[in-house]
Amino acid sequence: MDMKYKPGDIIDLSKFNKPKSEALNRKTIRENAIEQINLIKKKNIKYIQSLFIKTNAPDSFIDNNGAINSEIFKKSNGGYISDENVNYEKKAVFTRNEQSFHKNERKDGFLAEKVMLILLNKLFKNSDFVIVDSNSHDDHENGIDQVIINIRTGETICALDDFVSNDELIKNRPEKEKYYYNKIERFINKKTNGAQLKYGAVFENGKFQKLSKLEKLPIAVLRVERDLFYKAMRDMDFSIESELDVSEIRLLKYISYSLEEQISNLSENMNVSYDSVYNLIDFFNKKLYRNI
Repeated sequence: MDMKYKPGDIIDLSKFNKPKSEALNRKTIRENAIEQINLIKKKNIKYIQSLFIKTNAPDSFIDNNGAINSEIFKKSNGGYISDENVNYEKKAVFTRNEQSFHKNERKDGFLAEKVMLILLNKLFKNSDFVIVDSNSHDDHENGIDQVIINIRTGETICALDDFVSNDELIKNRPEKEKYYYNKIERFINKKTNGAQLKYGAVFENGKFQKLSKLEKLPIAVLRVERDLFYKAMRDMDFSIESELDVSEIRLLKYISYSLEEQISNLSENMNVSYDSVYNLIDFFNKKLYRNI
């Protein structure tokens, strides 16, 4: 800064202030987000459960973690789950839920699932859509973190595999971008006929019909850009019933763009209709650009 002053000049000291840093204190933001999510978790899950109760789904269809509950399949289907699967799934549930109080919740991917459950349901308020976590079996075995359901039409719109990326890092680390696209390639190569959800349900005209295994579901990566993710968490009200903040809308716009980019590729290479996903993206864009 090249400034010359004469004796008696009034100096505006604000000119010497350093610009506010855009750097994010990720540890602080992450710890605060975990605390806030846990504090309001019961209220948020109750909100999601209430949407399914209106459809006459079993009271425990969504468990206390916001995930599809496999226990009701065992009770309803007369031993639909074998003892071997029950033991496996108990172990999977421990990995996904109980360890969340230890180290998993401090991983970006794990935290992204929790935040996306809240953020997308905020976006879906007063619409026909709802997002829920998959059952632990479908998470571990079928690579599905979350599913979006249209309760009115009964469609399971999309199965999602969450992925936190760092676009700045990716510019200098092509293998990171390759990892992201490899996920999509694996969907095409291994899931040509779409995703499979062992624990799902059929809805019709807004009413629950039956518990059911679902097949040929469109699948996509829910790509969450790390800096946008942390800015959203920094500014976020973690109640589903709150309004979307500008930082949250920016992250959702990024996700919408990423989905649209993927779907054009996936829809051409998989034997599954992506029409419902295109409709979802259309909903995203109308809602988001109206909010900003």
